[in-house]
Amino acid sequence: MKTISALLLLLCSTFLSAQTSNLPPPPTKPQQAEMVRTANGRFVSPDGFTEGEVKLVKGMIFDVDRLDIRGVIVHHAHRKVMIDKQNVRLFDRLPTLQATVEGFTPGQLVILSAKYTLSGNQPRNVKSRLEKYLPDKGLLTAPLKFLVTDDLSTTAGNQQFVVIPGQATQVIITPGGNGQNRLFVQPGTPSTVIQTSPNVLMVEYSFAGKKYRKVSYEGAEMELP
Repeated sequence: MKTISALLLLLCSTFLSAQTSNLPPPPTKPQQAEMVRTANGRFVSPDGFTEGEVKLVKGMIFDVDRLDIRGVIVHHAHRKVMIDKQNVRLFDRLPTLQATVEGFTPGQLVILSAKYTLSGNQPRNVKSRLEKYLPDKGLLTAPLKFLVTDDLSTTAGNQQFVVIPGQATQVIITPGGNGQNRLFVQPGTPSTVIQTSPNVLMVEYSFAGKKYRKVSYEGAEMELP
């Protein structure tokens, strides 16, 4: 009898152990990946092959689809993209952004390039200064609006002014009669400083996985995206 009871206990234990081992793993928290450096990713086709490259800029954040032995597969521009693991930082997904302006779809804005200059002059790179206008990680819950001014680049601001030289006032001394000198004052016009034309801000950026380009003149308001 004891032998039968021991066998039944062994069978029950084995059954429970098998059932436990077959349970699915606990769900993992949804993750996101942030680019730690600018690098290329590769699009993943529906059949799992990689095809074509896409440039991904440092600071971009993506929803993670899955981890692969070849890298991290993320969602980008309505497609799946594979990124080398060394180029991303993984973390638990951030809370869903809530729009603070009715009708606005929240998303991440990344400045790809920003130049401020006069037409024909050397462009001044103002990407770093423009990025200071963005909230943390570029996550927008409302449109970003700012006034385009020379605060973006003092050098570009100075380039738009030219000096038109005038004729200097002169005092001319000539010998006169009776050994006396005669003085002639020749008046002139002062130099004039004029502003040639307003500077232009050209911005290329990515918002919600799509690339855009906007241009605005000094003194005007720019709105992104």
